[in-house]
Amino acid sequence: PNGQTLLRGSGNDTIRIDLTGLPVHKNIIVRFDLYVIGGWLGNNPGGDPSEWKFGMEGISPLLDTSFCNDPACRQAYPGSLPGGDFSGRSGATGVNELGYQNGGIPIPDSRYALKYKFPHTSEELHLLFSSLNLPTDASWGLDNVIIEIDSGILQVFLPFILR
Repeated sequence: PNGQTLLRGSGNDTIRIDLTGLPVHKNIIVRFDLYVIGGWLGNNPGGDPSEWKFGMEGISPLLDTSFCNDPACRQAYPGSLPGGDFSGRSGATGVNELGYQNGGIPIPDSRYALKYKFPHTSEELHLLFSSLNLPTDASWGLDNVIIEIDSGILQVFLPFILR
């Protein structure tokens, strides 16, 4: 509604990004904005948490956490599941920016600016963004996804002074 364009997921969804033919490198840096939209359950002590994961295919996720848009609710982020225990919206860089409504009632949202750097040398990269156990009124979105290739070479330029 506010003109934001997102790649959206919901329920038990996975969004996959596949890159091939990458040049020689030592690390990958992935930056993105994650939008948590609607009634996420957070850690949900009475049942399964509203879980969100990010990582590479075939290895343990770099992030496995829960979120909640109610500050009175408990979520794992900025920690991990199990064990993370923070107020809802902890670590959010923006709240209620999207303008979604249901019958005139605002639908809450939170934005998280995330950045991960990890070792990677393959010509192929398979990234997974996924959710589990979301209520029917909950969804998520990705925006501003940036994938950087880090060759591990540091260049330093110093001034040359003759005396």
